[in-house]
Amino acid sequence: MKIIFLYALVFCGVFAKSYIISPLPLPRQEILNLDPRPCNAKCLNQLYEKGQFFSFVSRFGNEQNPDLRAKLAIALENLAILDLPISPKSTTAKIKLGLLMPKKVIRHYFYTSIDTILSYLMARESDFSFEVFNSDTEDTQAIQAAYQSAISAGSDFVIGIFTTKGAKEFARNIKITIPVYLATNHIKQIGDIPPPKKLYFGGVDYESQIELLIYLSQDEPLVVYNDNSTTGKYLSELLHARGANIIHEQTIDPTTAKRFASILPSQEKFLENSVVIFNTQAIHTGLMMSQIALSQSKPKKMLSTQTNYDSSLFDLVQPNDRKEFYVVSIIGRLDPRIVEYAALLGRDLKYNWVNYSTAVGVELLLGGQIGEKERYFQEFFLDNQVHYTNRIYKISGKNFYEYR
Repeated sequence: MKIIFLYALVFCGVFAKSYIISPLPLPRQEILNLDPRPCNAKCLNQLYEKGQFFSFVSRFGNEQNPDLRAKLAIALENLAILDLPISPKSTTAKIKLGLLMPKKVIRHYFYTSIDTILSYLMARESDFSFEVFNSDTEDTQAIQAAYQSAISAGSDFVIGIFTTKGAKEFARNIKITIPVYLATNHIKQIGDIPPPKKLYFGGVDYESQIELLIYLSQDEPLVVYNDNSTTGKYLSELLHARGANIIHEQTIDPTTAKRFASILPSQEKFLENSVVIFNTQAIHTGLMMSQIALSQSKPKKMLSTQTNYDSSLFDLVQPNDRKEFYVVSIIGRLDPRIVEYAALLGRDLKYNWVNYSTAVGVELLLGGQIGEKERYFQEFFLDNQVHYTNRIYKISGKNFYEYR
């Protein structure tokens, strides 16, 4: 397979083939950096151009420059850490994919999405071309200009990473001529705006996840902890809209999460024999769960949505303190090949739902290019929205397992 990755008019050829790997945990390969001097982007480019790939990889660090990350894949190939033999096929790409994002708005996802798409394309045998288009903001004119650039570049379809504001702009104000897949948005987020025919959505349906949590609570009294994030507030609104039996609700900031034990005495009368719902980030959920374990008044269950399907809980909470923790997630079984490619680029497909949704979108938009037996994912489009299966998970050791 040949991948042509383009960003800011810099071209890099990346080649890959699929292969079978063991279902056992992936071995780690590490190149130690013995040079204590810092190495910036210019330094890394010089090492790469000189063919000093060991030095390039060992001193790469947490560099996020997309051109350098593409070169990292090639360096790993040259070191035989990543098996990427040159394809004998034509250099003409069969499929051209565009990635459209407002970098100033979604800084973190700008880089993780690039690497996720690269990892998916490297796991495929056909030829692809991949180009990034930055709109900087979510203003109508900025999105329209970047989208038009993707069309002019010959993109067959576009993956978009936007907030709800950007999703509404696409639905209301952008004339869509080539398919657009919004990996971070659910179709319900655009409200009553009718979605254009070629606009697709891959976000989490938090409404259905909240309904599942209410079902799991079995009408027991609920204690709800939210944070100040957009998602935390939204989840709280969904609980109230469904008439959940909430006896206590509190917004938790990072400082309170760290020192939750100091307010435990005021919480115990609510916690005893209740069901706790965490609408907080995983790191804060983990801190709170570990301190709730110190209380004499224990809840019957602890529940959460996709926001806490996160591997950080494995280390933050002791096994005995998470026995009755249940989390709902859209992430299903993953092919180990694509997991390994993502890991080699430093990205997580197992627990990061945005990465998962992005990879699902690429596969679905490739459509007929992929045979049914060659698919990595089982999800499908239903009325312009990816149809996911909400699964209930519990934690065992260092893994989530499907409860039912």
